[in-house]
Parts: sequence; C-alpha cells; structure tokens
Amino acid sequence: MGHGYATEAARAVIERAFGLGLPEVYAVVRPGNERSVAVCRRLGMTPLGRMCRWYDVELEAFRLIAPAVVV
Repeated sequence: MGHGYATEAARAVIERAFGLGLPEVYAVVRPGNERSVAVCRRLGMTPLGRMCRWYDVELEAFRLIAPAVVV
C-alpha cells in the first residue's frame, strides 16, 4: 500500500503531455477517493472543485499548467 506507483506514472504522463506542447493537464477524481486526491496534490495540481463537465457525473477536478519556458 502506498508505493508511489500512481504518482510516478502520473508524473510520466504529465511530462509527456508538456513535452508535446500541451499547455495544461486535467485530472478528475471520484469524490471520496482520498488517495487519488493525494496524488493530485503531490503533483502540485490546483483543485478546481466539483464539476459535472466530464463523464456526466460529479467529479473533483484538478489542473496543472505547464511551466513557462525561459530561453
């Protein structure tokens, strides 16, 4: 329990998304799934509150904006 695999996998997905030029990444979590909420927090994602925007069900939404690239 709690080996960090979910966080590690999510970090890889985020790095890939930002590497492809996506400006932001969203995560949605079923209310009450505290372990998934903790992963989002560890990743530095911003909580957006509960929304019914995805999958026709109320979910906790999180967003991470790509870091600015300094040249």
